Amino acid sequence: RGVVVLPTMFVNTVALRGSLSTNTVFSAVCAGFHEGTMPGICNKCSGCGDTGECVKKGGKCTTSKAGFAVSGGGVSKKTFGLTLLTMCALFGAAGYFHWRKTREEMRDQVRGILAEYMPLEGGDDLDHNPMDFARKGQTSSLIS
Repeated sequence: RGVVVLPTMFVNTVALRGSLSTNTVFSAVCAGFHEGTMPGICNKCSGCGDTGECVKKGGKCTTSKAGFAVSGGGVSKKTFGLTLLTMCALFGAAGYFHWRKTREEMRDQVRGILAEYMPLEGGDDLDHNPMDFARKGQTSSLIS
């Protein structure tokens, strides 16, 4: 039937079989300690994505389990707040100017349509207005 090779490792007489990665072996070794006797390196490197590299650096984690870089300092609350406030102000200003521009364009379009289709005061045909039939209560058609 063939030969099957299955990697196996024993930690405190418990067999680990399958893919033996650094993270798997590290987790198993750290889990083998009694409560309160676990070395500090287990606590420092348990949340790291690359536990082998963390152990080599003496407990300094460079990547999280999700794969994101871990930085020591971070961003202060003041810097974050000011950046957020600045971004909101910029987007607000851009939205306001877009609204004003759109409003002016719409007003110009409406004025153009009104000037094109509605007769204004003092038209060429002073004795006949197309809306005269409605004002006088007549029922005559506009199409004559």
